[in-house]
Amino acid sequence: MKEQVRQRYRAGKLTLVLCSLLFSFAIAEVVVRIIAPQETVFPFTDLLKGINAPRAQVHGRHQIPGLFDVEVSFNSGRFRSRTETALRPDPGALRLAFLGDSFTFGFGSDDDETYPARVEELLEEKLAKQQQRIISIEAINAAYPGTGTGEQALWYWLWVRNFKPHVVILNVHTTDVENDFQRKVFIKTAGNRVVPIDAQRLPRYGIAHSFMRRVAASSYLYPFLCQNSHFFVLARNVLTRIIGWSGVDSEEDVFEKEPGPSFYEGLPFLIDEIRWLQERVAEENATLAVVFIPPREFIEGVQARQDPLVKRSRAILAALGAFAASTQIPFVDPTSTLRKAAQEKSLYYSVRDAHLTPRGNKVLAERVSEFLLQKIPQQIFHLADSQR
Repeated sequence: MKEQVRQRYRAGKLTLVLCSLLFSFAIAEVVVRIIAPQETVFPFTDLLKGINAPRAQVHGRHQIPGLFDVEVSFNSGRFRSRTETALRPDPGALRLAFLGDSFTFGFGSDDDETYPARVEELLEEKLAKQQQRIISIEAINAAYPGTGTGEQALWYWLWVRNFKPHVVILNVHTTDVENDFQRKVFIKTAGNRVVPIDAQRLPRYGIAHSFMRRVAASSYLYPFLCQNSHFFVLARNVLTRIIGWSGVDSEEDVFEKEPGPSFYEGLPFLIDEIRWLQERVAEENATLAVVFIPPREFIEGVQARQDPLVKRSRAILAALGAFAASTQIPFVDPTSTLRKAAQEKSLYYSVRDAHLTPRGNKVLAERVSEFLLQKIPQQIFHLADSQR
């Protein structure tokens, strides 16, 4: 009898503790949502052949309170899409592969509102108007947030090329130079050529990231909390910074500063990485095109002309233009198109998240689709003839 009383006492005490914890969590959740609402996004980071990549066949939510609340999907090919990507293009289809960072990936946009998805839609519309027959366009969104040009080039060679794209569109953003310089996935040989480093020597991104990646892959609770609990996200971010990023400047801190040695040393290195990618794409009998993705400061003039991001943008544009002219790589700078459209309505979200809005993605896609029709007609018309 006494043992039963003790068991009931322990069960009651445990229930009280659990209820207290849940109540405390609920209070903390309400307080954080009111005082410091967090960006919530489901965990989709994986590691493939030594580099960061999306997890396959996952779907979830990405939200910044007051700005956007969108759905993000990855197919079995690890590309952002709600539909599958076959290993080879359909007969008669022109397959485009887009490499880039979060701007190309489409932060703040649903799957069908991203810039690559818009290019697919617009190209098919334009081709239908120009010709008697419709050509199928297959756009692969192979972008990954937070990467630089070197990581994107290596991602193409290790994975994306297996899907046989006819045209590879490398999107270069103003932040890519320092991202590349910090991560160093390429090195220079004695012959002054750049090559990717050994897979075993590829940089890892912190103990916390590795642990959370394993947790995300093996549980339901962790992804649920990442998408729905602002308090959990805040606590996780603080812990992650302590464990994995202590002493490292945030990306915002880096790009608010004047361009330094890492930028001016890194810019020629980035051009060499693009040259390496061009050679690899040519080996696959495909065409490389380059698109400059300007930051908000360069388009909307929200800061002085001497803003550090504006300085970086000018330097990158000059380097890309010179390289494209010397190598005959198709290159487009959509700055003037975006500036004109931005006079009517902002194309970016805000200072808190300066990614393109769905409208911004569409304006960019319109310019890039026109550019592609002008610069790579041989692939299009060859495929059109094969459909006869």
